Amino acid sequence: MIYIGAKVNYEVYLSTEIAADDLSCTNQNTNGKREITLITCNNVKNRRRLIKAIEQTGE
Repeated sequence: MIYIGAKVNYEVYLSTEIAADDLSCTNQNTNGKREITLITCNNVKNRRRLIKAIEQTGE
């Protein structure tokens, strides 16, 4: 799929490892800003990589 629309810039503010069963990182309290949460599906040693990025508004 190709999406043609507004470009949105994100800045990574968190990159860490979490327990494989920890879903608390999916909290959606973002104060109205767009946020992306990426969680790896590879479960090595019961750990997963978590990366969170928030929309940059040009402030």
